[in-house]
Amino acid sequence: MTSDPNLRLLDMLSACEAITSYLQRAGSDDDMLFDAMRVRLIEIGEAAKDVPQSVFASEPSIP
Repeated sequence: MTSDPNLRLLDMLSACEAITSYLQRAGSDDDMLFDAMRVRLIEIGEAAKDVPQSVFASEPSIP
């Protein structure tokens, strides 16, 4: 992974899209689905911690 904030935001978007895809393909009681989503949430957190706070402050639409 890179430290470029734009690429980190794209990493986060990709993980969100993957989670959406997983939910559309499997039932909510699927253990593998839960594990896959948990890994993607970890990826989002790891990417978010490398994005400078100034980026989030300049884009109020980013939660």
